[in-house]
Amino acid sequence: MTSMRNVLIAVAFLALIGVIVIYALTQDAKPPVEVPGNGNGTVDGGMPVPDITYVNASENDIVVTSPDVYEAIDRTFTISGKARGPWYFEASFPFEVRDDNGGLLLQTHAEAQGEWMTTEFVPFARTVTIPGSYTGPATLILRKDNPSGLPEHDASVTFPITIK
Repeated sequence: MTSMRNVLIAVAFLALIGVIVIYALTQDAKPPVEVPGNGNGTVDGGMPVPDITYVNASENDIVVTSPDVYEAIDRTFTISGKARGPWYFEASFPFEVRDDNGGLLLQTHAEAQGEWMTTEFVPFARTVTIPGSYTGPATLILRKDNPSGLPEHDASVTFPITIK
C-alpha cells in the first residue's frame, strides 16, 4: 500500500513538472534584444551597423521605410513602413518623437493602411507635424500597441533622426 502511494505521488510530481515545463516553453515573452554596436555606429572590426534598437521585436515584426535612420526631417514629415497585424490594436499603434534630452515632442498613432487583423505585414503611414521650435537630434520610437498594459507584451523599435 505504501509503495503504491509513493508511485502515485511520484507520478503526480512528474505530471506537475511536465505542466510547468510546457507552460514555460509556450510563453510569448522574449528578452529584450538590441542591435549589436559599440556606440559609434560600428561593430568591433569596423563593420557599420545602424543605430536601431529593437526591444522584444525585430525586422520580422516591423519595418520602417520612412524616415531613415539619422535622416534630417522637416517639422512636418510622414512615417511609413509595414508591421505585422499583432503590432496593431484597432488598426493603429503609438509612436513618439523625443528630443536629445528625452523630452516628449510628439506622441500620436500610425494608422494601418489595410486589413490589420492578420499575422502578415500590413502597411502603415501617418503625416504629422512636430509642434514647437525644437531642432536638432531626436529619437523616433514606435511601440507595439499593448492594450493589456502587461510589460511582457511591450515591444518597440527606436532610432535616431534629426529635426531641421
